[in-house]
Amino acid sequence: MNDDEFVAEIFRRMKAMLEDERAECASNSRLGEEIRDEIVGCYDEDLSALSSLMPKISGVDSLFGLDDEDFALALSLMENYAESFVVDGTDSRALSETEEEYSRLADLLFDMYGEFEEDDGDD
Repeated sequence: MNDDEFVAEIFRRMKAMLEDERAECASNSRLGEEIRDEIVGCYDEDLSALSSLMPKISGVDSLFGLDDEDFALALSLMENYAESFVVDGTDSRALSETEEEYSRLADLLFDMYGEFEEDDGDD
């Protein structure tokens, strides 16, 4: 998978993950209705923001070409995804693949931090 396909895949996975977590929370009868509605509302906001961002992202170059607000949003969403990333250790092949994927994600975030700090320093 090339870098552009990797970026597009990361955003598709983030959206699927948020949709799954939202559905799980919405069906959780152990949460009080008010708390559940508040949490689901937060997921709805994140999904709405992600849905508006995804058409603007076709790969690495488009990611770095976003305006400051969208770039910060993409960076924040990717940080959250990285924090919840699960390395599959069920076998050595899966472990190697997910470790490589996480490494690519970490490298991309590192590059984005550098870009964000450069933009911040220009003001």
